[in-house]
Amino acid sequence: MQVRFPELWEPVEGCPTTFNGSETGNLSWIAVNCGHEIQVNDSPETGSNDPRKTGSIYGFADLDLAQAMPTPKGTWNDLEIRVVGQQYTVIRNGVVINEFENLPGLPFPGRPNDPDSSSRGLSGYVGLQAHGSAPDVVSFTDVRIRPLG
Repeated sequence: MQVRFPELWEPVEGCPTTFNGSETGNLSWIAVNCGHEIQVNDSPETGSNDPRKTGSIYGFADLDLAQAMPTPKGTWNDLEIRVVGQQYTVIRNGVVINEFENLPGLPFPGRPNDPDSSSRGLSGYVGLQAHGSAPDVVSFTDVRIRPLG
C-alpha cells in the first residue's frame, strides 16, 4: 500500500518518475518515491525474496517475518494503518507491529538516488499495490479510509 503520495497526473518536482534508472517517465513511480509504502509480504526469508515483510514502512522501518506476525496462507488479516501528523502506526489483527516517525532528512538505506524522508509522506493520496505476477498474490476487501480526530 502506498500512502501520502502526490498526484500522479504529471511530473512533480523532486519526485523521480523512474526506479533505479529504469522505466523513465513512469508517473506511477511518484507514489513509490515520494510516499511511504506499507509492505504486504509474508514470503519466506529465503533466496531472493524481499526481506521487508508485512507492516514495514519500506526502507525506513523494516520488519522481519517474525515481527510481521504472519498467518497461514489463505487467512484474511486486518491491517490498519494510522497516520497522524508524521507518526505511522501499523496494526495487524489488533496488535501494533510497527511504529515510525517520519523525521526530515532520513536517507533511504542502500539507495542514495532515492528521495529522503523530507519529501515523503507529508500529505496526499492512498493507493493499493498489486504486484501482479504469480506467486505474488494479494487481495483486499473492505478497504476504509477515514480521518482521525
